[in-house]
Amino acid sequence: MCVRVSYICAEIQQLLDEAGADYRDCLEKRELENRLDSLRSHLPAHVQYRLKSIIDARSAADVSSPSSSSSSSSSSSPSSSSSSLSASSSVEVLGPLSQPPLTGLLTPEEQLHVSLFKRCAPSVVHIKSVVATTNAYTLDIMEIPRGSGTGFCWDNGPAGGHIVTNYHVIQPMLDAGRAGRAKVTLADNTVLDASLVGVEPSKDLAVLRIESPERGRFQRGLHPILLGSSSSLLVGQKVLAIGNPFGLDQTLTAGLISGLGREIRGVAGNTIRGLIQTDAAINPGNSGGPLLDSSGRLIGVNTMIFSTSGSWAGIGFSIPSDTVRRVVNQLIRFGKVRKVGLGVSALPDQQAATLLRKLLPRLGSSSSSSSSSSAAAAAAAAAPCHSYHPP
Repeated sequence: MCVRVSYICAEIQQLLDEAGADYRDCLEKRELENRLDSLRSHLPAHVQYRLKSIIDARSAADVSSPSSSSSSSSSSSPSSSSSSLSASSSVEVLGPLSQPPLTGLLTPEEQLHVSLFKRCAPSVVHIKSVVATTNAYTLDIMEIPRGSGTGFCWDNGPAGGHIVTNYHVIQPMLDAGRAGRAKVTLADNTVLDASLVGVEPSKDLAVLRIESPERGRFQRGLHPILLGSSSSLLVGQKVLAIGNPFGLDQTLTAGLISGLGREIRGVAGNTIRGLIQTDAAINPGNSGGPLLDSSGRLIGVNTMIFSTSGSWAGIGFSIPSDTVRRVVNQLIRFGKVRKVGLGVSALPDQQAATLLRKLLPRLGSSSSSSSSSSAAAAAAAAAPCHSYHPP
């Protein structure tokens, strides 16, 4: 059942991608379905054909189930309501990406890269963490840079624009407390102060909000990135990365998807799963920058590299865009990521051993052999597994 639901979610995302629809604000599956229903009259012919095939497959599954009689009567009303909703609601539909003009002696691939960079570079920003300190001799307040990285514009609403980056990019600002600040440099070299919206260290993601009194200039300089889905990525697919390695802003690198579903240890000490491995050059300063597909859509956020020397060794990792969308939406709505838990935790090894020593004397002599074996089994189960050591 779970596999079926995830498959349907992936299909909806692919349909919205092919229709050029923006669904970055959709957090749950029902929101994706509502967005798709509202765009029924705007979908291209091939997308409508695929959608009809999915609906027919689900209808056939409902008919074969025992509760088909009750579900068939209720399924007619949502269809009529969805058609009326699609006629009344207005959702912005992004048009198809234009092909680059033929210029000079550039190959078609070079023309695509040039056009993609011109279209996507305005969405990428440079983030710098600074700490305010007092000069011991002049008593003047100075701002000392503590770290820098890359980010990209997520949206540009009435409350300001949201910038997505890595948690470790702004970690120096958070460690400095009130003395720490974050400055965002837009593509037009406009420098703005940023306020923190929320962080998720376990996924190495953070969201900032930027505002400016010069509202007109601010609106022109902020361009939300086009969002794609990472559920249908393939090894060997062409990808591009835009960032600010070593402070060199607006740097474009290209490569391939080398692997999917990678696991690495994050900055918070936990294991981050499902990462994208790429050989596109990622260096210090690229952290938090976008990983794009050949259509200029966001498919990942560059987070770290694998290297024994600290320099680029051909192995980089990015957080999938589906994970980014889920985390960023929760950070914007709630200021934190809401996690589901069972309320069950394991005792530390020392406390478990102490509890066993207290319980063993209370057991009768008749069950001494069984209790000793059960105690040995419990002790073996409580023993910690070998720890993971990063290379």
